Amino acid sequence: MRFVQVFVFGLWFLTLPILAAEFPKSWEGTWVGQVRVGATEVPMQMTIAPIDEEGWHWRIKYGGELERPYQLHLVDPQRGHYVVDEQNGILIDHIYRDGVLTASFTVNGKLILYQYEMTEAGISIHAPMFRALDPRRSGSEQVPVCSFLLLDTQKGMLTKVAK
Repeated sequence: MRFVQVFVFGLWFLTLPILAAEFPKSWEGTWVGQVRVGATEVPMQMTIAPIDEEGWHWRIKYGGELERPYQLHLVDPQRGHYVVDEQNGILIDHIYRDGVLTASFTVNGKLILYQYEMTEAGISIHAPMFRALDPRRSGSEQVPVCSFLLLDTQKGMLTKVAK
C-alpha cells in the first residue's frame, strides 16, 4: 500500500510542470463579465496576452475606470509561482495550483484573498476582504490564533470574447 501512495504522489509531482504549462497560455484572450462587491455590480474586462515566454500582459478594467496595465511574470515553474507587477512599485505573489491562481495581500487595512479559477463557464473570480487591523486574538502561547472579520466579497464570472 505504501508503494502505491509513493507512486501516486510521484506521478502527481512529475505532472506539476505540465499542469503549470497550461497556465497562463490557455487563459490568453479577452474576458468580460460582471463582478459584484456587496450590492454593487460593475462590468469587468481582463485581457491576458503574452509578452515573452515568462511574461504576460494582465490588463484589468472595471466599469469606466482606466485600464490597469499589470504584468504577470513566472518566478518558479516547479511551484507554480508567479508575480503580478502592477507597474507602480507594487508586486503581488501568486501561486497557480489545481487550476486556481491565488494571492493574498494587505492594502489599506484590508487583508484580501484573491482567487481566479478556470471553469467550464469561464474565469471565476472570488475575493473575500477582511479587516486586517485589530484581529481577534485567541488560542494559547503555544498556539496563538488571530481571526479577521469579513468586510465584503468580490465575486464574478468572466467569459471569453470570441476573436
